Amino acid sequence: MSLFHLAQATIAAAPQTFDFTPVVVAIVGGVFSVIGIVATALINSKMKDAQAATVLNNAVGNSLGAVQNAIDAGLQQHPLQATVATTPFVAAGIQYILANAGDEAARLGVTPAELASKIKVRMGLQKSTATAAAVAAKAAA
Repeated sequence: MSLFHLAQATIAAAPQTFDFTPVVVAIVGGVFSVIGIVATALINSKMKDAQAATVLNNAVGNSLGAVQNAIDAGLQQHPLQATVATTPFVAAGIQYILANAGDEAARLGVTPAELASKIKVRMGLQKSTATAAAVAAKAAA
């Protein structure tokens, strides 16, 4: 077995860990923003005293901030991670997807293993397309 094939086998067997914590923190932040907006609208619609409504809105906003900070701290202490056996190259693709479309992946319930599978399929399609183009170019020459 050549050194290249040995390195390739080692890379292929290496498990990669993916951290969903930033995605969940962003989702929690969005949910709490919506809750804050709804609470403010509800308070303003029910209260006639503008000064009391402002004080109550500030208290609700501060309490939501405290709850969000506690959730974020808990997630940082106990990160949500998944380990998938894949190559570092595919892992880089998965990290890219999670960084740019992590909210959508979480909402759809797409796992890192499924992302790895989709990336490998795309890589295979690109490789076969390139091979077909090379064969066609040789045939035309």
